[in-house]
Amino acid sequence: MEEYLSGLEDGFFDLLKKTALTYQTCPIRNMAQPCGFTASQYSNNIFQKAYLLKYVHAYGLDYKNLYQKLKNLSPTLNQGSVLNILSIGCGGGIDLAAAKVVFDNVNVVYVGVDAIDW
Repeated sequence: MEEYLSGLEDGFFDLLKKTALTYQTCPIRNMAQPCGFTASQYSNNIFQKAYLLKYVHAYGLDYKNLYQKLKNLSPTLNQGSVLNILSIGCGGGIDLAAAKVVFDNVNVVYVGVDAIDW
C-alpha cells in the first residue's frame, strides 16, 4: 500500500509541475460534493490524482477490513490459492492494492472495469 501511495503522490506532483495552477485547475476542497462528479472531472488526470490522494486512506481501510473478514471466513484462502476479483467501477484500483496487502500469499486475479480511463 505504501508503494501504491508513493507512486500516486509522485504522479500527482509530476502533473502539477506541468500545469499552470489556478483555482479552477485543482479545487480539491470543492471536489467532494455528493453525486456532483462529472465524467469530465473523472477524466482529468489532476482531478484523478487529487481524488485518490484525498480518499485512498479511507477507501483503502474499508477494503482492507472487508478483505480481512473474507480471509477470516475462509482460512484456506491465504495458503497459496487463487482469489478472483471482478471490480465494477474500479477507479484507481484501491481495492486491488488493499487485496495485495491482505492476501500476501494468494494469487490475486483482478479484472477492473470502469467507464473512465484511470
